Order: sequence, then C-alpha cells, then structure tokens
Amino acid sequence: MATILAAVERGVRLLDSATYYGHDHHGLKLLAKVIKRVGREKLVLSVKFGGTITGKGMEHHVGRKDVRREIETTLAVLGVEYVDIFVPARVTPETPIEETVDELKALVQEGKIRAIGLSEASAASIVRASAVHPIACLQTEFGPMETSIEQNGILEACRKNNVLVLAYGVVQHGFLSHKGLSPWDEFRDAASRAFYPRFHKENYEHNQGLLKQLQRFIEQRQLDISISALAVAWVMRRGGYATETDPRIMPLLGMRTTRSLEDNIKAANFVSLMSQLDADALEQTLRAFEIRGQRYPPHVMRGVEQ
Repeated sequence: MATILAAVERGVRLLDSATYYGHDHHGLKLLAKVIKRVGREKLVLSVKFGGTITGKGMEHHVGRKDVRREIETTLAVLGVEYVDIFVPARVTPETPIEETVDELKALVQEGKIRAIGLSEASAASIVRASAVHPIACLQTEFGPMETSIEQNGILEACRKNNVLVLAYGVVQHGFLSHKGLSPWDEFRDAASRAFYPRFHKENYEHNQGLLKQLQRFIEQRQLDISISALAVAWVMRRGGYATETDPRIMPLLGMRTTRSLEDNIKAANFVSLMSQLDADALEQTLRAFEIRGQRYPPHVMRGVEQ
C-alpha cells in the first residue's frame, strides 16, 4: 500500500485492479483502503471483471447477469458510487461482445460506470464493440518483446476507433531488468515464470541476448537509466508521448516498491530527452533481435484476442 500512496503523491491517478485479483477480492479491498486515505476524487479507478480462477485455470463469464453481479460487488467492496472504467477480462465465444457492451452501456447510463474498456480483444471485436458504445481503452500486452498488435490489426483498430491502448507486460514479468540476467533456475522459480513459453530454459537463455544488447546500448551512450526504464520509455515514445499531443499507447505498470516507482518516473522523464538518433538506434537493436517463445501456452493463447 505504501507504494500506491507514494505513486498517488507523485501524480499517478489511474489505479487498475480486478474482481478476481487475490483471495476474497483482496485487490479491491486494497484499493478501498487507498480510497479512504486519499479520497475518491483523486483517483481514476479501472476494474476488470468476469474472471474466475479454478483448478483448471481461469474461466471467463461476461454475460448480462455477470456484468450486473460484478458491478454491484465492485461498488460494495470499494465503497464507492461508481468506477471510472469497467473492463470485461476477456471476449468469450459464449457471449457476443455486443451483448456485454450493451449491458455495460446501461451501467454508463445509470451512472455506475463512467467508461467501458476491453482486455485482450481482437481487432474485429474492437470494431464490433465500438459500434455499440465508445470504448475508452484496451488492455493488451505490448512492449519491446511483444509487438504483435502492430501486425495483427489491433493497434490500427484502436487508432481508428479512438481507443487508448493500456500496455501491460512491458518489462515481461521482470525479465527486462537485472532479474533477467539471473541464472534460469533462479528466474523461473519466482512469480510462476516457468508458465510462460518464452521463459522456458532454451528460450530464456536465447532471449537474454536482448538484455545484453540493451545493457550495451545504455553503457555506450552513458545513459542514466535502467533496462526496465528504457523499455517503459520505448513504449511511451511508441505511443506518441514525444511527438503527439494525444498519445495513443500508455504503459500500465505494476510496482511493488517505491524504487520501481522512481525508476518508472525516470522513464517518463527520459522520453522527452531521448534524441531521434538514440531512438532510431534503439529501434534497430530491438528489430534485429528475434524473440523466442510465445507469451502464453497454446491453450491460453486460444482465449486471447477473441
């Protein structure tokens, strides 16, 4: 909680959680404590819903009744009258996206939510959802090691429909930091990282080559920035923070310590300081390296970008 309070004090306003984060709504209860400390008016609250953790993994239910049940639970646990952004955790084959968004639209009209978001939706689903009601944002993975939204039409669909991309997974579960230089046995045992194919032993050791190149990039240019902050800065620049008045990609970052908070603030400051020459060189470094391993196992990927 100390890190969240420090972030708010430094000007962070968007706080993201989910109804299924932690046992018995632990994530929402933590947010409720923050709200009591700093006041509702200082925060933009984004909450994902519709996920249920089972013995077989994550299940998703985003029908009309699910939307209603989840918003009532969210408001009760947070102790607020509305949330700013309510986000179905996934688009599912069982429920047309139009049905989910139509029920969310009703919540907007009732004042229980201010805006509608999506998470891991395909380009087609973004277009279909936007035809029912404006979509404020899309949570999806994007960063130096994951740029598929630039090739599969998702980023283009977001731009055409005025949808802000909230990019998560920027530092790849800590890989794009000094942690990624650790021996495989140490890295994989933390935060269930062995679950992700790109962190399987052979892929991990290959992908460490990118870390070493980024570290060399920093050292050669004598930059006062960490690898993880460089990754965040790359996403922000890619999103238009250095060149546009209306950025379209914003990093959605998880931070456990105030040290990480300060590192990310440094990244934000670095975006405007990065020269075009350095930006081009960084881009060339990233493009030249082939990342090995998908971001999720095949059975999970089937549920992504529906």
